[in-house]
Amino acid sequence: MDTTTSETLDQLRAENQLLRAQIAALEASQRTRDQQLSAILAVLPVGVAILDSAGAVSYINPSLEHILDLSGDRLRAGDHHGRTYLRPDGTPMPSAEFASMRAIQEQHMVDNVEIGIVTETGRKIWVSVSATPVHISDWSIVTVTTDISDRKRAEHAVRAHAEAISRTNAELTRALQLKDEFLAMISHELRTPLTVILGVTEALYAEIYGPISAQQRQALGSVEQSGKHLLAILADILDLVYIEAGQEILDLQPLSAQTLCQLALQLVETAAQQKDIHLRRSLEQGVDWLRADERRMTQILVNLLDNAVKFTPAGGTVGLEVGADRRREIIQFTVWDTGIGIADADHERLFEPFTQLDGQLSRQYGGVGLGLALVRRLVDLHGGSIHLESSLGQGSRFTISLPWPVEVNEARMQAPALWPHFHAWATPPRVVIADDHEFTLDFYREVLAQHGCAVAVARTGEEALAQVQATRPDVAVLDIQMPMMDGLSVIKRIRADPAVARVPIIALTALAMPGDRERCLAAGANVYLAKPVGLRALVEEIAALLAS
Repeated sequence: MDTTTSETLDQLRAENQLLRAQIAALEASQRTRDQQLSAILAVLPVGVAILDSAGAVSYINPSLEHILDLSGDRLRAGDHHGRTYLRPDGTPMPSAEFASMRAIQEQHMVDNVEIGIVTETGRKIWVSVSATPVHISDWSIVTVTTDISDRKRAEHAVRAHAEAISRTNAELTRALQLKDEFLAMISHELRTPLTVILGVTEALYAEIYGPISAQQRQALGSVEQSGKHLLAILADILDLVYIEAGQEILDLQPLSAQTLCQLALQLVETAAQQKDIHLRRSLEQGVDWLRADERRMTQILVNLLDNAVKFTPAGGTVGLEVGADRRREIIQFTVWDTGIGIADADHERLFEPFTQLDGQLSRQYGGVGLGLALVRRLVDLHGGSIHLESSLGQGSRFTISLPWPVEVNEARMQAPALWPHFHAWATPPRVVIADDHEFTLDFYREVLAQHGCAVAVARTGEEALAQVQATRPDVAVLDIQMPMMDGLSVIKRIRADPAVARVPIIALTALAMPGDRERCLAAGANVYLAKPVGLRALVEEIAALLAS
């Protein structure tokens, strides 16, 4: 072997050794990367698997074994015995819908496929799987699996809670509907006999049935007072329910404070006289007009005055004062008394519904504890406030403060006109009266006959329609709550008949529920009256319709 050949061999041996060293370094580096990758895959909180093009598992990380509750060997062997796979809606999921199978078939990434797995032990696991094709020499599928069992349980809990809330809301809606139906029934059942009681009492007072003695007049006074007291309690209950339900809408009009106070004091004057209680009134000079709901303001003042009279001993004094703060644009109504007073600790509780501070007082003075609660709600509706100053044995002062734009007072607007006085008609009118309550029907028929009316009666909706079509009356007075065909249906049928479409109609109802007036007028009634309807009020309404 010559020198040149020897040197060539030595050079090749050196290069071979260097190559081996480089290969060994690369293998060591690859082992390090593999160890690092294995370590990373081992600690990843998500499951990772590698599948070949046939779908066979070649690698899984420990997280996937833990998530699926299976060993790697069983996963690689495709052992799914005893397991059920579910779609998100709970129906069985075939293997063709697995993310890995879809990625194999479609050759692109399939993201976030939710699968429910029921294990052999009955445990349910929910996972989200994403599968991505990876081309390495041949190609493989890499899947990433996330345990979403906690999220699904939370979603299920939220849905269950939402369904429970929905059921509760449905039950509450039904309960409110039943409450409204119950109140309607109570209103009807109480207002209907009250119409007869108060109407007959009024007729007896007017001596329509013949002269009465002073003793009989006194007895009638007791009947009338009791009937009006029952009616007031009924009205308070219904009013409070409507206001609490947000169904009350105020009719704000210019009002005279002087006229308002005069009316309120007149309404409690009889009760004050019976107890020898002195009524006082004081209005600040130059303060008269305000903008408020006349009926509700009267209700506020009468409730406060009635309480003051009730809880003031005989011989005491009750007063009503009106003043204003022009700078703050506030008008104040103060009702004060020299009565038994109220302890400081009871001031706030006093305005809660159905609250009587002392059961003994309730038995002694009567009442159901609604008046002041209703006053507070009505004052709130007006955008005002109520303030109480009182102590035991020292009397009480209730002050109502309401918004009072000065320009309303300065404008000196005209107050709403009072009811026109009834004048006898030149020609006796023909009147059809329909009501399913026999006593009410008899009373109205007799009273109107006494006033010279030719009266035809009906007890059902069908009879009412037939009477109107047969007699073509000057006025029809129809109760809304009638059997078979209700009053609204009768009104609509009358308005649809050209022969009687122009007959004036007065709608009567003992329900007096929110929206009743609008429904009656929309159906075609000319006038809506809530029972009990006084004799004078009914006759004046008939006269007004005939005059128009």
